[in-house]
This record gives sequence, structure tokens and C-alpha cells, in this order.
Amino acid sequence: MQCFSEAEMLRLAGSAMHKMDTRGRRGTEAVTYEEIEAMGVLIDCCGAGKLCQQAFLQKLGAKAIEDAEILDD
Repeated sequence: MQCFSEAEMLRLAGSAMHKMDTRGRRGTEAVTYEEIEAMGVLIDCCGAGKLCQQAFLQKLGAKAIEDAEILDD
């Protein structure tokens, strides 16, 4: 993953959001890898990264949560 300045992260994430807001599902096809990375970094910087990961692991089940807790140590 590349390093972003705060302004670059916001610009790229905003560009991705604009594509999806204006074109719906078709807009997701136009989102670049850079924009996806910027959105991920923004989610993590806002403090929601861990929450998103926990929700994903809960969907996978208890075994996935145990495995992830082992990796956190």
C-alpha cells in the first residue's frame, strides 16, 4: 500500500465516492486501486477499521475470531 498525504487520501477517497454517487454500481467499476486504498486508509484513520474487521470476522464465525485474536498477539 502506498503512503498518502492527508490531502491526497481525502482527494482520492472523494473521487471514488463521487464515481459511486453519480453512477451507482456502474461507478464502482471505475474506481481505481489507489482510490480503494485511500478509502481503506481513511476508514482506518477514522477509527472504524477495527470495527469493520470485527464485523467481518463475526460473519465468518467463532473460529475466524479466535484465529484473528491469535494474530493480534
